[in-house]
Amino acid sequence: MLTACPASKSFFRAVLFVLAAIALSGCIVDLEDEFTPAAAGDITVGGSVGDGPVTGATVTVFNSMGEIINTLVSDSQAKYSVRVKARGNEYPLRLEATGGIDLVTGRAPDFKMVSVITQPSVKTANINPFSTLIVQVAEQLPGGLNTGNVDAAKDFVMDALSFGLDSTRVADPVTTGITDTNVSHIVKASESMGEMIRRTRDQIQTTGNMLDGDAVMAALAADLADGALDGQGSSSADATVTAVAGVVSGQVLVEALSNNLRVDGVVSTNILDQSIVTTHPGITSALLTDNIRINADMLRQARTMIAAARVLDNSVPLANIAAAIDGLNSNDTAASAETVLPASITLAMAGVVSMVPYASPAEIDAVNNVVATGQNPALQNTPPTISGTPAGSVIAGSGYNFQPAAFDADNDALTFSISNKPGWASFNNTTGRLNGTPAQTGSHNNIVISVSDGADTASLPAFSIRVDAAPVVNTPPTISGTPATSVIAGSNYSFQPAASDADNDALTFSISGRPVWASFNTSTGRLSGAPGDTHTGNYNSIVIAVSDGTDTVSLPAFSIRVDPAPVVNTPPTISGTPAGSVIAGSNYSFQPGASDADNDALTFSISNKPGWASFNSTTGRLSGTPTQAGSHNNIVISVSDGTDTVSLPAFSIQVNALTGSFSLSWTAPTTRADGSPISLAEIDGYRIYYGTTQGNYPNSVDITDGATTSTTVNNIPVGNYSVVMTTYDNSGVESAQSGVVSKQAQ
Repeated sequence: MLTACPASKSFFRAVLFVLAAIALSGCIVDLEDEFTPAAAGDITVGGSVGDGPVTGATVTVFNSMGEIINTLVSDSQAKYSVRVKARGNEYPLRLEATGGIDLVTGRAPDFKMVSVITQPSVKTANINPFSTLIVQVAEQLPGGLNTGNVDAAKDFVMDALSFGLDSTRVADPVTTGITDTNVSHIVKASESMGEMIRRTRDQIQTTGNMLDGDAVMAALAADLADGALDGQGSSSADATVTAVAGVVSGQVLVEALSNNLRVDGVVSTNILDQSIVTTHPGITSALLTDNIRINADMLRQARTMIAAARVLDNSVPLANIAAAIDGLNSNDTAASAETVLPASITLAMAGVVSMVPYASPAEIDAVNNVVATGQNPALQNTPPTISGTPAGSVIAGSGYNFQPAAFDADNDALTFSISNKPGWASFNNTTGRLNGTPAQTGSHNNIVISVSDGADTASLPAFSIRVDAAPVVNTPPTISGTPATSVIAGSNYSFQPAASDADNDALTFSISGRPVWASFNTSTGRLSGAPGDTHTGNYNSIVIAVSDGTDTVSLPAFSIRVDPAPVVNTPPTISGTPAGSVIAGSNYSFQPGASDADNDALTFSISNKPGWASFNSTTGRLSGTPTQAGSHNNIVISVSDGTDTVSLPAFSIQVNALTGSFSLSWTAPTTRADGSPISLAEIDGYRIYYGTTQGNYPNSVDITDGATTSTTVNNIPVGNYSVVMTTYDNSGVESAQSGVVSKQAQ
């Protein structure tokens, strides 16, 4: 076995030419009889970072002994790629992501996210709220973090808290690669879980218990150690945290079903989509969050969490939410969900969410029992009631109408049905209305009208309808309709009343007070025409009548006002595509194109202007020189002609840090520490370690060609760096670090 010796001894004798000579040291000790480790593997692993995508996050890789084996930073698309060299007995590897900017919240993540590489064959390891909860649950299980426990933890987490993540698109939130076709699924579901953690933390803190997001995540992981979200997991489980998280999850799922998820109190649909476009620039609008279909697990979890909330608040608003969710189906669109779960409905749950942290222990246990089982014993169905007395006879040729009264104490949706319906009648399944006009005499028996709430059915007593012959008496005709009372000059006016005669007599129409610009049809009763500019004014006392030759009936007298044609404004137009990024210290400038068909004076305005930029309201020019890296989101430039306003689509500007590079050169070692020679063929490569503080070198570059004697470290922030270097041979033994040199990246 090869092992490194204390730093006081030298491993290789060589000269490194940078600005000064740097000694490389190490040693070779024969311990073969004592211990032989597994061979080191060299793999590259990558993935995504974030609940909302997180750029600039520091990703640290630990081996199974807790030793750091690499560190890197997520890129502008919230992705990372890391080269890992670890022996088989050093697995599983644990990844931690800290810091950076969440593209949805615009700040650092609210809790530390972790993930796991269970074995060398794994090439993808996403770091998100799902992976964090999975890893922490696995660590609670007997045997700790291993492949079997990670698989079990995935099942526990996805069964309890998948937040709509579609397993057909993202089979495994840890190891499934993120592409254009599934990025919206993972971002929306991850942000939903992240928002649940934040809201749970905020509600717990109202009691004076200042739990942070990491503590909430840890408590939920401890609870899921027994495979259920029931408040009774390992000793670190907290029943109150579980109950709050369950009710908050119901609120989050209600918002997510209609794609109106609120982040930090604001509907975040556009921000979520913008973050997705930022991380996947070529993605089409058809793959954004509004086109994610509802799945069965999402509906099941939403029903369960709303049922849990109703332990504390079984008011009509929550009952209506439950009924609305019951009316949704797997594969429904967000648009169909929004018709019954609009964005404002989240306020209906604000009261019960604030109640949970203060609930009694018995209430907390009851909430958690519903979360775990999906059943609320208090929500037993109450059968509907139906009442009413239908008429037992009708004259042939006359209208028959009956509508029962129905009530359901649970506010369940009701559906009506009928048996032995007369052929001349129609029946409304929504209202229970039976109506129609029989033409022939006869009797219709054993008619039964029923109502159902989906669980139970109630019925009226069976009844009969006898159709009697009509007396030979003239029935006056009927006329109905509501004529328009105004028309714009130059536009067409048309009104035709509806008329009928029970005796089927021929009908003739007449009019008095007809406007000079209109014509009238005595066969149909249609009044129509197109008044000109000279016809403006009021035309009063217009009466349309219909006669069956015996009786005449009329509509009420009405008036028609002819208004001048209005002057119609043509809205302005605005166009242009602003740059989405700029390097700190560089000038940024964008000026949209705008025009107005009416030659109206135009005025520009902006919302969410970056602090470093200026805006010209006359030209619409946005310009400035940012000094610090960061993201500026949801910027909207608009133009107005004084009547109408149009806007460019909201856009973001990413200010990237100014980067530079430094160069190094050296001479390969020729001898080992014990004086024996080492050939160039025995040298496997070099490692350069650097950082902004001497003694702390979080960054490294691995040079795998032992024949190389120079390199350039690129794409790092401009500034001063302390640099050391090591050499490693074909056996993987690495020397101690060289002396320190200073380099300027520019």
